[in-house]
Amino acid sequence: MPQVRQVDSAATWRAQPLSYCECLLRIQRNSGYICPLLTALWVTNHIFRMDWLHISDLGIAADFLGNFFHVVTPMFPGATQKDRCAACFNEIQAFYEEEDVQDRFDSLPPTFFEPKDSAYKLRGSAAKIRALVPFADRLAKEMLDINDPVHATIRQAAFHLHETYKALSATHPNPCAHMREHGMKFAVQYVSLHDHVNAFDDKAWRIKPKLHLFLHITSDNSLPRLVWTYRDEDFGGSVARMSRRRGGLLKCSSTSSICLETCKICLLYTSDAADDPLCVDLSGRRTFKHITLPPTHVPLYSHYLLHNSC
Repeated sequence: MPQVRQVDSAATWRAQPLSYCECLLRIQRNSGYICPLLTALWVTNHIFRMDWLHISDLGIAADFLGNFFHVVTPMFPGATQKDRCAACFNEIQAFYEEEDVQDRFDSLPPTFFEPKDSAYKLRGSAAKIRALVPFADRLAKEMLDINDPVHATIRQAAFHLHETYKALSATHPNPCAHMREHGMKFAVQYVSLHDHVNAFDDKAWRIKPKLHLFLHITSDNSLPRLVWTYRDEDFGGSVARMSRRRGGLLKCSSTSSICLETCKICLLYTSDAADDPLCVDLSGRRTFKHITLPPTHVPLYSHYLLHNSC
């Protein structure tokens, strides 16, 4: 992955970006197929936007935090890794209370960041992972030895990742330049950690394509907060949870009204369900059935019950 490793200001992809035609040719050469949507007259590479949630929160930040906790949890007291993780989580809980964090992990077992058969990566929702970025910066300064080359590099990476996240604020005075500077410095430190550690532990500090996307999203002079998909993902997750429920206190009839009121959207009739005035199709497998509710319950929105396809 030569391009993925090119993270500094002299990277060739920065000086020689591909044109849209070159992108299509590369896609065809690598996969033998080009999606018809990409050949529409109005489609160019300028209309696409990368999403911060998937690239950073669930990508680079999750990778970094998984490796970070793999390094720092053995420094906590405890007879077993589970005990040491519990001690580390006590520090996280104190941080949550001090900073009034809303999106919180309920625990931090080793399996959350040390999976058996894959690279170290923190497992959790995007919001929960994002909330731990400043905690990692703080804990790194408190626990990691600046005289140890690996620890010093992790400290620097944690600092630059935190600074990159600070640039997402709507009140930041110079977000694009700040994000570009610290995003690149974080990537340089991450690649250094890979080169130094990965040869001894192939699960540690793996370089993935999202690191390259992270550099793009932090250096293209755009504001990720204008196009990110937190609300869309939240609504999609609510629909997924409804599809798995089978009655009880948290039945889908109550959840769906909350979703529709919060997101203020309407479900569109699609596919085969468009022929049935009572149903809305969800990818051909699940449908929502329309029912009428009292005006005092849901005044502006239709209410849908999830059931098997009509």
